[in-house]
Amino acid sequence: WLGLNPDEGPLEGGAFGPYRQSERIEAGLYQEIATKLINQGLAYYCFETEDELEAERLEAEAKKIPYVYSRKSLAYSKEEVQQKLDQGIKASVRFKVPDTGELQLEDMLRGTVRFDLSLLSDFMILKSDGNPSYNFAVVVDDIGMQISHVIRGEDHLSNTPRQWLIYEALGVKAPKCCHVPMILGQDRSKLSKRHGASAVTEYRNQGFLADSMVNFMALLGWSHPEAKELFSRDELATQFSQKRLSKSNAIFDLTKLEWMNGQYIRNLDADVFYKMAWAFLDKAIQQSLEAKYSKESLRAIFALSQEGVSRLSDIASPLAVFYESDEAFLARYQESPLDQERMPLLDAFLEHLNQVSEFNTMALKESIDTLCETLHLKKGLVMKTLRFAFSAQQSGHALLDLLSLLGTQTLKRRLALIQKEI
Repeated sequence: WLGLNPDEGPLEGGAFGPYRQSERIEAGLYQEIATKLINQGLAYYCFETEDELEAERLEAEAKKIPYVYSRKSLAYSKEEVQQKLDQGIKASVRFKVPDTGELQLEDMLRGTVRFDLSLLSDFMILKSDGNPSYNFAVVVDDIGMQISHVIRGEDHLSNTPRQWLIYEALGVKAPKCCHVPMILGQDRSKLSKRHGASAVTEYRNQGFLADSMVNFMALLGWSHPEAKELFSRDELATQFSQKRLSKSNAIFDLTKLEWMNGQYIRNLDADVFYKMAWAFLDKAIQQSLEAKYSKESLRAIFALSQEGVSRLSDIASPLAVFYESDEAFLARYQESPLDQERMPLLDAFLEHLNQVSEFNTMALKESIDTLCETLHLKKGLVMKTLRFAFSAQQSGHALLDLLSLLGTQTLKRRLALIQKEI
C-alpha cells in the first residue's frame, strides 16, 4: 500500500537466503558459528538452570549492583563439560565478554559511543533448546546477508556492544550503524494505541492516503533545512538525508497527520477522489445517492465535498445534506428553526426558482442579487437564511453550488417541510 517494497526477502527471493530464521536454524547456521566460538575459547556452555540464574540476579539486586553472570560453568573442564552434555543435561551457550577494557563504536548520528566492558555480563548466544538469541541471530544473519548499514531505534543502542563483540570475535567488520530517535505520543510517553500506534492497514482503512502517510513518517525525526513539510515521493528520495536526522525523540502527532492528509486529498484529481471516497460509503448511502443523482451530478457533489475532508472515511458527513431523508433533515432543522419573519424571503426565493429556465449557479446568483435589492436585505442575511432553510446547517458547502446540486425538486420539498413548522 505504501509502496515501500523490499528488494529481496522470503517472498521476493534473492542471492543471500534463506531469509527465514526457521530455515537458517534448520540449516544449522547458528550452531555452526556457536561451535566455532566455543572451540576458540570465546564462548562456553552454561549449565545453570533458570532458577539458579534468577537467584544470582536477585542477589545482585539486593546488593544494588549491576548483575553480571558468575561464570560458574566456565570453571568446568572440557571433560566435565562433555560428560554433562553426554548425560543430556541441557545447556545454553554464553559469549565470554572481556573482563576489562572499553568498546568504542562510531554511530552515524551520535558520533563516538563508548561502553565499559567490565559492566557487561557474559550473554547468551544459544538457548538451551538450540535456538539463537536475538543478539547472536542478527549478527550471523547480517554477516550472511552482507548487510552494510543497520538503521534502528535508539532503544537498540544497548544491544550494540554485544553484537559488535561477536563481529570482532568472528573477524568480520561490523556494519555502519545509525540509532535514530524514538517515536513518542503527544504526551511524550511511550507510543501506544491511544496515541495512534496501530497496524499500518488501520490507517488505510481510516482513509489516510499512502503518499501522506509516507510524507508524515519521513518527518518523524527528520526535517528539511527550509522547514518544508509537504513532499512528493521523488522529492523525499532526493532530499532526505541522514545529516538532517534529529537526536531528539519524535512526536507522533495525529492532528498533524490529519492536516497533511487533508492537503493530499485536496490535491487529488476530482475523479480519483470520487472513486476513492465512494468506496468508504456504506452500501445504503451509495444506493440513496445513486437513486437521487446522475453520475455527473455525483462527481460534482464529491468535488464540492473534497475541500473539507481530512480522511476519506469522513466523506459521509459532508455528503449527508445530499442523501439524508426528509425526516433526518427536518429533525436537524427543528433544533433551531427559522423565525416567522424569514418566510417572505423564502417565498420570494421560491417564486424566482419557478421563473428561471435554466437552474445553475449563475441563475441562482442573479436571483439572490434581485432578492437583496427588492427586499432591501443584506446579502449576508439572505445567504445565511437560504443555507439553513435548505440544509439545516449554519455552514458548509459553497451555497450556490449546494443549492444548484440539490436541485429544484429537493429545494421545493424542503421548503414545504419547514413551512409547516413556521
